[in-house]
Amino acid sequence: MQRIGGIMIAFGFSVLVYEALRVAVAWWSGKIEALGIEEILVLAALPVIGIVAWRHLRPRRLNRSSPPSLRNPD
Repeated sequence: MQRIGGIMIAFGFSVLVYEALRVAVAWWSGKIEALGIEEILVLAALPVIGIVAWRHLRPRRLNRSSPPSLRNPD
């Protein structure tokens, strides 16, 4: 059940990324003259998308040292 929830969240996130980028490109190129409530909300979600992507989707380095609080005291 947890795996299905993760898949649903990933699908929703990918749809939000696609729609936000589509609206941003259309607004930047001048195809959208007046922004409606939906467009404003989607454009406002872009920084949140960036933060989530940076925090959870960036590749991890394998040789990354652990913080001092997690190191073995030996």
